[in-house]
Amino acid sequence: MKFPFFIAKRYLFTSKSKNVVNIISYISLFGVAIGTAALVVVLSVFAGLEHLILDKLNSFDPHFKVTSSVGKTFKISEIDSVLKKNNDIENYSFVLEEKVLIEYKDKKIISEIKGVDENYQKLVDIDSIIKVGIYFLDEHITKKKNVMVLGLGAYYNLSVKVNNISSQITVISPYRKTKLLKDTSDLVSYVFTPIGVFSVESEYDNQYVLIPLNRAQKMLQREGEASSAEINIKDFDKMNQIKIELEQTLGEEFVVKSRLEQHDFLYKLLNSEKLAVYLILVFILIIAALIL
Repeated sequence: MKFPFFIAKRYLFTSKSKNVVNIISYISLFGVAIGTAALVVVLSVFAGLEHLILDKLNSFDPHFKVTSSVGKTFKISEIDSVLKKNNDIENYSFVLEEKVLIEYKDKKIISEIKGVDENYQKLVDIDSIIKVGIYFLDEHITKKKNVMVLGLGAYYNLSVKVNNISSQITVISPYRKTKLLKDTSDLVSYVFTPIGVFSVESEYDNQYVLIPLNRAQKMLQREGEASSAEINIKDFDKMNQIKIELEQTLGEEFVVKSRLEQHDFLYKLLNSEKLAVYLILVFILIIAALIL
């Protein structure tokens, strides 16, 4: 390694008659140094941005999400025993989601209710996402109370007061067997009391409101059903192996998506931007190195 450094030292610092060549060399050297530094900084920024975005989303997303490949929902009893026997699974929760119309006084919004069971708080760090009020207590679930935890976006859009007996939110959805809405007789409505507000990321805050699973099943006429099973595993490093095992165990009637696959477009977008910037900076470095 000493010989190349000796040649470089002689080339850069030995006085020569051709000063123009030396000046061009120093400029090229400076360009390579700046380009390398820019490459390191930009890639570090993209890596940090990717980590920040995915970390926010991951606070609300499970390691795996299991959905039906043949319909919107499935019977919980079909896979509950299978998941319970899997030693690689740390916790799992059944969820029922559906788009609904939400009314509060003279304000209306389209939102997505997310009915969650008592295990949901074991998958999500509830204390970190609840910003106002409280999350569901055991009595809310066992006594089958119509309570709701609003996303921050829905909370602002409705201008609702939390934990106030006069704050009654009406949730409206079509009857399950209704194919064509003709009048109000084709709709079912339930009144909920808001007890808390959660915030994760603007997309989720505007999209979701949380209610107990048993209340969602009753309102949507889907007793004993769920639209997905959300799963957290013990060893994150075994994700690919566990995914293959779940797909084999559950069969073709179910789709298993990992955490990254749940945000496939976002993940590809971040990687594409990083690759584009990387290629541009490498091209600049190659040009500067050739001049040198």
